[in-house]
Amino acid sequence: MPARLVRAAADVPWALASSLLLILTAPPTNAHFLIWIAWVPVFHALARARSTRQAMLVAAAFCALYHLLVFRWTLSMPVLVIAFVLLSSVVYGAYFGAACFALRGRPWWLQAVLVPALWVAPAVVAGNPWHPFFDSVILLLGMHSPLPLPFLQLAHPFGEPGLAYFVLLVNVLLWRAAAARGRPREAGMFAAVAGALLAGGWMWGAGQTRKYTEAVSLEKPFRLACAQHDLPFAWTWRADHQEEIYRTYDEMTASAAARGADMVLFPQYQIPEDIYRHPARWGEIARRSHVYMALGTYAPVVAEHYAE
Repeated sequence: MPARLVRAAADVPWALASSLLLILTAPPTNAHFLIWIAWVPVFHALARARSTRQAMLVAAAFCALYHLLVFRWTLSMPVLVIAFVLLSSVVYGAYFGAACFALRGRPWWLQAVLVPALWVAPAVVAGNPWHPFFDSVILLLGMHSPLPLPFLQLAHPFGEPGLAYFVLLVNVLLWRAAAARGRPREAGMFAAVAGALLAGGWMWGAGQTRKYTEAVSLEKPFRLACAQHDLPFAWTWRADHQEEIYRTYDEMTASAAARGADMVLFPQYQIPEDIYRHPARWGEIARRSHVYMALGTYAPVVAEHYAE
């Protein structure tokens, strides 16, 4: 086996460690605090890579394992779907590894700013407000963690890519601190900057949370109905019973409205088609029952599509 390949394979465990840390931040474990160090092992592996090819291999292994574990429901789907998920993850990881390697020799502050930007760039391009594409989240940002509400407030002005950028920026700084552990002064500086970012993000988010909480009027009661009905029907069944599913949503929404609900929340759905493509049908159901309707969906929402 070539020595170059052996060196690359030796760094793969670091990439897999990052994948497992990210998985632990997501349900059912919900260890959200690990998200601030989850990328540190893979950054360590990327720093050890001696070529673009090695960096691409390390990052591709990181993304492939993470995405397959997060999208583990795809393992019960046709082989072509599994292959597509795996290929998308490998390509995304290879891009990220190559881009990070290209930053070698740049000033540390420039690397700290650009590495998180490289991670979120594909999602920003895919979700651009002028001509968005990809009707579902393929390039996962690693934000499946139930972060505390103050940190989640960062997504309000900056979106999910902005929150992901903030998380990776903290990870980059903590990786730099770990890499400089033999130089206490330098390591302390990086750790202090990371701590200041976390403290600042928390304080700002906590202030926003208080503001929104205080703005809520309690003069008129608001009743929320929650309907959970995500049964494990196959996609082929859903495709053949679209109208029946729409009818079920219509009946459940009308039933909740008749009991005094102001909003009906469906945390998960078994809809026959992507709400992102045909939002008007769901708007009709809500208007007929004179209630608000919220659907839990993985599809990105474009505000203009809901203007009516």
